[in-house]
Amino acid sequence: MRIGIDIRAFKNGQTGIAKYLRNLMDCLQTIDTTNEYFLFEPRDIPYNIHNAKWQKICIPTRMPGILWQQFIIPFYLKKHHIDIFWAPEQIAPVYSGGAKIVTTVHDLVVYRFPDSCQKSNLYIQKCLLPLTLRRSSAILPVSNYIKNELLTKFSFLDGSNISVITNAGPEWSVPSNYSPKNRQNFLLCVGNIEPRKNLIRLIKAFEKIDDNDLQLVIVGPEGWKNSEFYSVIEYSPKKSKIVIKGFVSEEELKTLYVTCKALVYPSIYEGFGIPVLEAFSMDCPVLTSGNSAMEEIAGECAIYFDPWDIDSIAEKIRLFLAAPEYGIKFGNSYSWSKSAAMLLKVFESFRFK
Repeated sequence: MRIGIDIRAFKNGQTGIAKYLRNLMDCLQTIDTTNEYFLFEPRDIPYNIHNAKWQKICIPTRMPGILWQQFIIPFYLKKHHIDIFWAPEQIAPVYSGGAKIVTTVHDLVVYRFPDSCQKSNLYIQKCLLPLTLRRSSAILPVSNYIKNELLTKFSFLDGSNISVITNAGPEWSVPSNYSPKNRQNFLLCVGNIEPRKNLIRLIKAFEKIDDNDLQLVIVGPEGWKNSEFYSVIEYSPKKSKIVIKGFVSEEELKTLYVTCKALVYPSIYEGFGIPVLEAFSMDCPVLTSGNSAMEEIAGECAIYFDPWDIDSIAEKIRLFLAAPEYGIKFGNSYSWSKSAAMLLKVFESFRFK
């Protein structure tokens, strides 16, 4: 079969979706030596191909990405006789040139928390996501949490073509000289700087902690709608204890996970939550939002708070600092290899249809 993939997500290589796409594609290159893969890109995107049956199709354009996808890709799907088109960012072309559509769904934030979204993305998702779901031969939510939201929100879905294929964490391990006693006096938060990550409430909660030596380190690329976030920091009584690192390398991120007191992940809404698994892989305690996908991912291994309640966040941080728990043995059932094998099984299910 000939499988097409829209790889525009790599343009934002620091996001969770880019990590998801890269890890699954890397695994697919290793396990699938039968099918042909065509990677569609609007410009030359750095991605290493080592499978002889894979090729990039660069279609240069000055169009916005969504117009390129909707009006240019369909021609190339037909030209290259694509059998299956995988849409990893939950939007597919309305016309697919006869290809079966397989769509990954990461979240329904545009419906749950529209005020936290960029206006352009809000418009695109609300217009095209329902059409994409109707046209998809297979729908792949990244968690059972998102599967249930899909079935609740879209009455035309009956679940028959929905298969949960999860994200996973990295295959990291703690250094040989690691000791919990060497952890330093700072809390870590990882994620894009944008409203859904709930960073303002985290800062307000941090201000309520009496430890004047404790630092809060925030790691993640610039997002959107973050002017209020920076204003809150500017006028915070603990401004000198808040460190904004921006994007960091994988090695620096691993070091932060293995040296911080804990990861505090206060997001108001996630479809999965990769930083939780990253933290567990480095023996890092996790404090995170309850009543969300994080409870599905972390189970009993995390400490949960109400992300809407500043006092709840502060109280759980205090309780943790009074009696920190290390050496949490997380039974990690998530792996990119397993998820890639499930994705390939979905592709193969269309071989004789």
